[in-house]
Formats: sequence, structure tokens, C-alpha cells
Amino acid sequence: MRIVVTGGTGSLGRALLRRIAAAGKPMVGVLFSRDEFKQAQILESLGHPDNIRACLGDVRDPERLRMACHGADVVIHAAALKRVDAVAQHADETVKTNILGSMNVFRAAIDCGVKKVLLISSDKAVLPTNSYGASKQMAEWVATGFNTYSVPRGTRIAAIRYGNVLGSRGSVVHIWRRAIEAGHPLKLTSQDATRFVITMEQALEAIDEALEQMQGG
Repeated sequence: MRIVVTGGTGSLGRALLRRIAAAGKPMVGVLFSRDEFKQAQILESLGHPDNIRACLGDVRDPERLRMACHGADVVIHAAALKRVDAVAQHADETVKTNILGSMNVFRAAIDCGVKKVLLISSDKAVLPTNSYGASKQMAEWVATGFNTYSVPRGTRIAAIRYGNVLGSRGSVVHIWRRAIEAGHPLKLTSQDATRFVITMEQALEAIDEALEQMQGG
């Protein structure tokens, strides 16, 4: 099985690729991202396994995506601009990556005959209050709607959303750890806020279950 992971240098992408590398052939993972340095770091950390391929590219580039998706069975679309504080001032860039980039992924998968595409969304898509959440909500709607055209051609597209992954890159865990080490107080946006936190292993299990059960749409 050949699995393309967009955003493969992120926390989730790294975890997925580690598991694929450990499984060995005939499982093959394609690491798709735009950061060549992080790609090199991941490959080195995995011991340069012969079942992991690195493909340099951006989800904003449809042709590069088609090259990456050629011969793939599954695409796990995890690439996104996701830092709420950063994207708040750059909503136009968020649209280009999270919405238009997702459309490019879906089209490339359809063109290449990929059987299943899973969009990694977020609980921030529920009643969104910022541009990140709104972009994820829109990406979900696009994913659902694309099945009208994709299912007759053999490609099913679905989305999965979950809460904060404990210790993922840029998560509050790292912020609080640095504050504790520096002797600073822990800052809270709101004492009334509720956080839904899962482990990376739980995230991987959720993805497995979604890929197994998804019908598309």
C-alpha cells in the first residue's frame, strides 16, 4: 500500500511516517512537504528506511501534487497553516493553503485514481471564531461536496476532526513547559475555556478507524 502524507513534517505526519517505516515493505509512505531541511531530519531520524519517499512540494502546486499522488492508494491530508495567533493576521494565506490547497489535493487524488482521501480537520471547525477554524470548516464542506464527482471515479473523500494532540508542535504543553522552566506564571486565555486533549497514539487510532469506516461525503 502506498500512502501519501501531506504536511509530513508536522507532528502528526512524523508519527504516521514512523509507523509506516516500522511496518516495512510493501507499505510505502510518501512524505510531501515544502521544507527540505525538516524532510532530511525526519529521514535521518528514521534511519533512511527504503519504504519512505520524500517529495518536495506545496499543496498550492496542483502539478506537484499529481506527481506525488501517482500510484497512491491513500492520501492523508494533514498540511495546513494552523497557528491561530499567526493566521489571524494572514487570513488570505490561510485560504490559499487550507482551502484552495485542500481542493488541489482532492483534484490530484481523483486524477490519479487514489481510493481514499482523509482530510485532517480540527474541533476548531465547530462554530469557528477565527480564520483557522473557518478555513477548516470550509475545507470539510469542500471535501464532502467533492464526493459528488469523485465517488463515480473511484475516489472517496472524508474528514476527521479531533481536539488538541498532547505535546504536538506549538501546543500549549510546550508554552507552559517553557514558562515553568523560566519561573514564569502559566497564562490562560480564559479560565472558562474547555480543552479536549488526546494523545498522539489516540490520534493515529482515530485515523485508522476513519480510513476503515469512511464512505465518502
